[in-house]
Amino acid sequence: MANVKFNEKTYYVPSEKFLVGVKQHCNVYKDPSTSSKKVASVEENQVFSVSSKVNDMYRIKLGWLENEACDILKGPTNEVIELAESFVVKIISNIPVFTEPSMNAHTATVLRIGDVERVVGESEDFFKLEHGGYIEKRGCRRY
Repeated sequence: MANVKFNEKTYYVPSEKFLVGVKQHCNVYKDPSTSSKKVASVEENQVFSVSSKVNDMYRIKLGWLENEACDILKGPTNEVIELAESFVVKIISNIPVFTEPSMNAHTATVLRIGDVERVVGESEDFFKLEHGGYIEKRGCRRY
């Protein structure tokens, strides 16, 4: 999960998808081929969530877009910002504590449902814990 900024707007991106920004007016096709039926058209600067890619086409809710008409919008870097005031979160699902703010980092331990932790920093997807380590935001609630 992430938030991506584009044209001064913020868009939510589920981790299994990515966003594209349309850089020029283009057609949307029924199938992943420019020879298939045109089902819609999209304008420059529109943003769409992509659920899959086949050859040089992106699958969006309306149909298929040519990838050359789009720019992939990059996700956040997960840079951690130290908070002026810490707060507490309650763990709502068993979640790993990572050594860095990344799903690819090593796991230090696991927090269990009901655990309470103090947060001293945050990024787009992670909270930095007072004792060290990082947890995903989606596994806890602000307390």
